Amino acid sequence: MLTIASPKADSVEIDIRARGIQSAIQAARAARKSKEPGPPVTIVYSFPQSLSLSKTILDAGQLFEEQAEQAGILRAPQIIQGSGFIALDGVSTVNDTSIRSFLRTFFQTQLQRSDLHPDAWDPIIVRDPQDTREQLAKSWATNTATPILTTFRT
Repeated sequence: MLTIASPKADSVEIDIRARGIQSAIQAARAARKSKEPGPPVTIVYSFPQSLSLSKTILDAGQLFEEQAEQAGILRAPQIIQGSGFIALDGVSTVNDTSIRSFLRTFFQTQLQRSDLHPDAWDPIIVRDPQDTREQLAKSWATNTATPILTTFRT
């Protein structure tokens, strides 16, 4: 077997991703039709920018949207799509620890290992779009939910 580790993202890649995600969150919130009361929150799942948003990723995003709303994690959710990420923006009074727990359960029970790209980043929770870069940097530094190692049989 041969194991290949993906290279760490550098600060330039994190900056570029953060700007794109931050801009998308701000645009989605400005265009939001629902005036649901409560603090806004966005859950972002990043994957390699070389991948297009596949049907598998979009289907998983829609399933997550449905289940997060049913569980009371998010109200008035909307999917945001961008280069190298999919996000779910809504309103929530649920704390970040509970959201992370819901995310872990969703990834463990609803997705197959083959559905996850080995170079995907851990999901992040963004309440203030200005904090996007900080959250992305933390996600990459502590990436544990989606392994960055891929094993190939030789």
